[in-house]
Amino acid sequence: MLIFPNINYKMNEEKNTIKSSFEEIKQKITKIEILVIFLMIISFILFFYFSFSKKENSSTSTETGVSINYGELYLKIKQLPIEAEAVFVWDMYNQKEIFSKNKEQQLPLASLSKIMTALVASDYEDKNLIVKLDKEKWNLKNLLDFTLISSSNSGAAAVASAIQSISNENGKNSFVEKMNKKTKELGLKQTYFLNESGLDIDEEYLSGSYGSARDITMLFDYIIKNKPEILEATSYKKLNLISEDKKIHDAENTNTAINDIPLVIASKTGYTDLAGGNLVVVFDNGMMRPIIVSVLGSSKNGRFEDVKKIVNIILEDKNNFEK
Repeated sequence: MLIFPNINYKMNEEKNTIKSSFEEIKQKITKIEILVIFLMIISFILFFYFSFSKKENSSTSTETGVSINYGELYLKIKQLPIEAEAVFVWDMYNQKEIFSKNKEQQLPLASLSKIMTALVASDYEDKNLIVKLDKEKWNLKNLLDFTLISSSNSGAAAVASAIQSISNENGKNSFVEKMNKKTKELGLKQTYFLNESGLDIDEEYLSGSYGSARDITMLFDYIIKNKPEILEATSYKKLNLISEDKKIHDAENTNTAINDIPLVIASKTGYTDLAGGNLVVVFDNGMMRPIIVSVLGSSKNGRFEDVKKIVNIILEDKNNFEK
C-alpha cells in the first residue's frame, strides 16, 4: 500500500511560517514608521524653534522689505572699543533695542538737559513770546534753535526765566518743575532736573540733571514723532539766526562729528566735569529707518568717536541688513 505524505500538514506548516514572517515584517515596518514619525516631530519642533529664534533676532520693515539682524549688530557693536559708561541704540521704526550697555544707569546729563528745556518751552511758542538775552530781544523759536545748536547756557536760562515770568509763577524752580512734570508724563523714570541748562551745581558732587541712556533716547524718540521742528536746527553744522533787533548770530553746532555722520536728523552734545562727554545722534540709515545712538559718560573727544564707530557698524548694509 502506498503511503502519501500529509500534504495538508505541510501546507499548514508553510502557511504558518509565511504568516510568522509577515508578522515579523509588519512589526519591523511599524517600528520604522514610529521612528520616522518621531523624527518628523523632532524636525518640526527644531524648525519651529530656530524659525522663531531668527524672527526674534530680526525685524522686517513692511515698507522697505529689509530686516535688521539684531543679533549680529549687537555682537559687532559689543566688540567695539567704546569709552562711554552707558550706551543705548534704538531702532525708531520698529521700536526695538539694537544694543545697550548700562542703559538704566543714572548719570549726569549735562547739556542734554536743554532738549527737555526746549520741549517744555515749545508749548509757549504760539504766544509770540519775546525773550531778552544780553539786552537783545529774541523770538522764542529762534532763541531755542540758537540755544540747542550752540548749547548756550545763558539762552536756556533766559528762556526759563521768560516763561516763568509769563506763567505768573513766583516759585524759584517753577520752570524746572515743569521739566520734571514732563519727565513723569513721558515715563522717564531715571531722569530728573535741578536746573534748565544741565550745568553742574557743584563740580565735585552735584550735577544739574541726571538720567539714563535709555531715558534720553526715549525723549528724542518722543520729540521726533511729535514735535520734530524742535530738533531741526541741531542737524546743521552752522546756522545764521536773527534776533528781533535784526542782529545776525552765527551759531555753530557743538557736535563736531556732524559732517562725519550721514543723514543726521538731530543731535545734542553735553559736557561737564561730572558728566564727562555725552552725545545723542539721530540719523536715517537711508531706508526710512531713523536710528538713535546715545552715549553717556564718555570723554570730551571720545563721545564723538564712540558714536561714529556705532553708526559705521549700522551703516554696513551688506553685513547687517538682509533682503
